[in-house]
Amino acid sequence: MKLQPIKSNRGVLALPLCFCFVIACSSGNTTGSVNGNASNPNSAGSLINEIYLAKDDAGKPGDKAEVFGPDVRTIHCAVELKVPAPGTKVKFSWWIVSAAGAENEKINDFEYVVKENEEVVHSNLTIPNTWPQGKYKVEFYVNNTLEKTVNFTVE
Repeated sequence: MKLQPIKSNRGVLALPLCFCFVIACSSGNTTGSVNGNASNPNSAGSLINEIYLAKDDAGKPGDKAEVFGPDVRTIHCAVELKVPAPGTKVKFSWWIVSAAGAENEKINDFEYVVKENEEVVHSNLTIPNTWPQGKYKVEFYVNNTLEKTVNFTVE
């Protein structure tokens, strides 16, 4: 299943079966902890405090989840940065692992440069109808280095 861009201004894509995905980024505050590579303060791992998937709460990440119902329209991936460093390049790479007859297919990448005092960055996917049941993942990169992969399921 190959994705084809239909509009470029907000990263809108189309999938066969009329599934559209929108990717966005914003900042906010969260709490929690995921251990990074604390032995090297310059490594990407030392920049991540927490990474999680969440349901939508009026356009921002809400309740954390790893399993979503097909009727959930928007799924967020949020990353809390330990040391928000302006100019840090981050990328969210959204993938279909196995769903709707597709396997190991990239949906889209969203790249972003962290701004001053930005503690949380996030990306989201929104579709107008129901999600195809299956397995998905989001890969999170810091300065072009894969740092963490989070998996989720739609059932």
